[in-house]
Amino acid sequence: MIRLKVLAENRAKKRGILGEHGLSLLVETDNFKVLFDAGQTDVFSLNADMESIDLSLADALVISHGHYDHTGGVPEFCMINHKAPIYIHPDAFCERYNAVQGKPAGNCIGIPWSCQDRDMFKNRLVYVKEPVRIHKDILLSGEIPQSQDRQSLNFIKRNISGGYEADMVTDEQFMIVNGSEGIFIFVGCSHPGVLNCVAYAKYLFPDTNICGLIGGMHIEKYNTDQLDEIVAGLKSAGIEKIAPMHCSGVLSSCFLKSKFGDSCFLLNSGDELILEKK
Repeated sequence: MIRLKVLAENRAKKRGILGEHGLSLLVETDNFKVLFDAGQTDVFSLNADMESIDLSLADALVISHGHYDHTGGVPEFCMINHKAPIYIHPDAFCERYNAVQGKPAGNCIGIPWSCQDRDMFKNRLVYVKEPVRIHKDILLSGEIPQSQDRQSLNFIKRNISGGYEADMVTDEQFMIVNGSEGIFIFVGCSHPGVLNCVAYAKYLFPDTNICGLIGGMHIEKYNTDQLDEIVAGLKSAGIEKIAPMHCSGVLSSCFLKSKFGDSCFLLNSGDELILEKK
C-alpha cells in the first residue's frame, strides 16, 4: 500500500485541522514512513497530533528545497523525532529573496533556522546532489536538469562575494515512490519546471508508467496557453493521477481538474489518499 497523508497545505476544511502557506506530506509504503517537507511552522505537527499520527516513528525527512514554507518546521520535527535522517541539497542553505529589479524585496525566503538550530541536528543531515535511494522503493532525484518549461524565476540569492545573483533553485529535488504498476512523483514546488521534473523522472525510470504526480507545481500565475502546454505535456507523459497543491494556485488547480476530471485530486490539510492498495 502507498498512503499519502497531507499534514500541511494552503487550505484546510476539516474541523480542528490547520492550513498554512506551506507543504508537508507523510508518505508511507512498505511500513516505511517519509515526511516530505515540513511546512512553514509547527502546523504539520499539530495536525499530526489531531490525526493521532506519531511523527517520532517517521523513518526519514526529505526536504524538497530551501524555502521557508517547506523547511520552517524542521526544528519542530527534530524535537519530536530523534533518529530520522534529513535529506537535503547542500546549497539549500543560501540566503535568498524575491527580487524587484535585481534587488531583494521583503524578507529572506530561505531556510529560517538559526545557526544554533542547525548545529543541534547537523549530524542528521544527509546531503543530496545526485539520485539516491533511501528505501528499496523510494528514490530522491537530486538536482533536476532544466531542458524544457524552464521557469522565469524572480528569485535572487546572495553569492560568496556578498552581492546578488539569479537563483534558479538548483537545490530542488523530488521524490519517486515505486509502486506495483508504476511510479508516483512527489514535488515540493517544481521550481525547475514541472515538465522538467516529469521528464527527469521518466529518464530515471524509463519504460515505467507514471501513476501519479503530487505536490506543488508553481503554475499559479500561468495563463491559459501556458496551462494548456502543461496539460499537454502531462498527458503526453501518460500521467494517470494528479494532485496539484500549495503553489499550484486555486485557479490553475481548478483548470487541471477540468482537464483531468476524476483523476485530479484537490487535497487539503488533513486529507488522506490511498495511492495504491496492493
